[in-house]
Amino acid sequence: MPPTAGLVQNEFAFYGPQVQAGTYTVKVTKGKETYSSQLKLVPDPRSKSTAADRALQHKTVMQLYDMLGQLTFIVDSTNDLRDQARQRAASAGDSGLKDQLNGFVQKLEDFRSSLVSVKEGGMITGEKKLRERLGELYGGVNGYCGRPTQSQIESAAAFQKKMDEAASQFQTISGPGLQPINASLQSKNLEPLKTISREDWDKKQK
Repeated sequence: MPPTAGLVQNEFAFYGPQVQAGTYTVKVTKGKETYSSQLKLVPDPRSKSTAADRALQHKTVMQLYDMLGQLTFIVDSTNDLRDQARQRAASAGDSGLKDQLNGFVQKLEDFRSSLVSVKEGGMITGEKKLRERLGELYGGVNGYCGRPTQSQIESAAAFQKKMDEAASQFQTISGPGLQPINASLQSKNLEPLKTISREDWDKKQK
């Protein structure tokens, strides 16, 4: 599977989940001709992990992979709203509206900095936020085909709670928190701020 789009800056999340054992159809198209063949993937015979171990590993990897995708969407959406607000502030003649927009920009920046490393140099600086720690866990589980450790399983559950909290916080910021901003913009005949939908964001990643 391909890496989660937008996460290549996180070395641990660069590789997508490993393909499970099974029979797959491979197709190659050359001009008008299409050639297909079957490919059977089997577990490493040297591995002592059981089918149940591998199933749990895959389930945990997919849970973490989906969280990384959700987190990337939230961060990208936050950045997009921030950039929109900055553009409106630059063209806002009314000082009160400009202050309101700049305050919203700062709120978005504070939220973003709680999710990702914002220091120049990223993880090299040693700063680790939710994205960096989640990426490390994903890399650790995805890099081993056997059963995840109990600590990794518990950490995945803890990260899921943090992701749910982050998603809820973003919904508040981009929902009720956006309404007074857009009301002020519309009163000045300026285009309101728009939050990108997950569906539209997914299309851009393809």
